[in-house]
Amino acid sequence: MRSGIFAIGRVRLLRQAVGTVLLMAGMALLVA
Repeated sequence: MRSGIFAIGRVRLLRQAVGTVLLMAGMALLVA
């Protein structure tokens, strides 16, 4: 159970990191 919760947390952090990177790239492309 705990390992599953940690895995879900990691997936959430990974999704958030990827989302922020994509957002920054999109903003940079719009500005440029």
